[in-house]
Amino acid sequence: MIRFFRSMLLPLLLLAAVVLEAADGRVTAQALNLRAKPDTKSPVVGRAVKGEVLTVYREVNGWYEVSLPATVEAWISAGLVKNNKVASNANLRSGPGTSHASLGVLAAGTPLTILSRQNGWAKVRVPNPGSLRAYASARYINASGTVPASGGAAVSRSAAAAKPRINGLAARNGIVVYHVGSGQVLYEQHADRPVAIASLTKMMTLLVALDELERRSDVTLDTKVPISKSAAGVAPTKAGLVPGKSITVRELLSSMIIKSCNDSAALTAEFFGGGSADYFIYKMNQKARALGMKSTTFYNPHGLPGASAELDNRSTPNDLVKLARAFMQRKLARQWVNTKSVKITNGLAQPKVLNGHNNLLGKNGVDGIKTGYTNRAGFCIATHANTASGEYIIIATGFPKAATRDSVVAQLLKWARNR
Repeated sequence: MIRFFRSMLLPLLLLAAVVLEAADGRVTAQALNLRAKPDTKSPVVGRAVKGEVLTVYREVNGWYEVSLPATVEAWISAGLVKNNKVASNANLRSGPGTSHASLGVLAAGTPLTILSRQNGWAKVRVPNPGSLRAYASARYINASGTVPASGGAAVSRSAAAAKPRINGLAARNGIVVYHVGSGQVLYEQHADRPVAIASLTKMMTLLVALDELERRSDVTLDTKVPISKSAAGVAPTKAGLVPGKSITVRELLSSMIIKSCNDSAALTAEFFGGGSADYFIYKMNQKARALGMKSTTFYNPHGLPGASAELDNRSTPNDLVKLARAFMQRKLARQWVNTKSVKITNGLAQPKVLNGHNNLLGKNGVDGIKTGYTNRAGFCIATHANTASGEYIIIATGFPKAATRDSVVAQLLKWARNR
């Protein structure tokens, strides 16, 4: 094992916290491509030959997550390279840009060799600290022992669940109706099919930010965050952050989750990532693994579309239940998503009130959580309701209209309460 600087400790500890065991896998094909994501369309980031033994970490829909070779060639933001070392914690990516899949995090101080440069990105050769991963088809790997799955609490199904009759619910929609008290899924449709999740992403962004807020003694809700030009320039929906001004952590996070401001989400990632949005995105993906979200990948902190459908933030209704369940256990998160508007007094050209998008809030016990929309994701929502018959989480994805989505969720909630 190549020795690394002391600053490697944090990423390795994060990795150890969610990967408790692994198996050895021997390659059975003459040559095997290692890809950035578990599908044949993703870029090849390495290769293995017949007989080579790889460390296998988990199985994902017929693909194994495996170790990359001891030396890896991939891309890093050129601004994070100084004196042939990584200047601050940063993602190593499969291509030159944040829309490309992350292979893992390189810690500050990691030595590297620059191979070429392109549009502000550097292609580099780096030693693998052990945390850089890829995916290989499971059919070409003979794994000894049991390949582990990600952690996180399981969600059980109700054996007696009957299909509800819901107006507006189409065959293409992803649905989960989950009863929090019993831990049972009362109804599901395409619950394990990964789809683009748009601004439902911001549940994870806030969850990771709150984790960092608790961990760091130097940051409070009243801490002023300088607004960068890059964050302020992110596409609408926006708070209207002004570069050079500052905004409090409280107003930054609340505007992101209540109004779904993309500029606030971008600045959150930069600030809590220690200046590196890439490192914050890495933490989002590690948090997803820790929660047992097996089919979830984040490429950005806001949910805006990637350069292609494969590079959109993606998850499944079942994974989003796990995220929503963890999210609603946080007092501040629960408070904010049950708020219809927020007044922002810092960091803008002038103070303004930002109104949220959740039209179900306050109706039939609904006290959160988050709506989302992009052209590819359609209209989606993660809903939490606290009712006399218990707490429910309803995930609904892929709707052509917000009104149809809201109507379906309201009908599903009524069905769940009366079943």
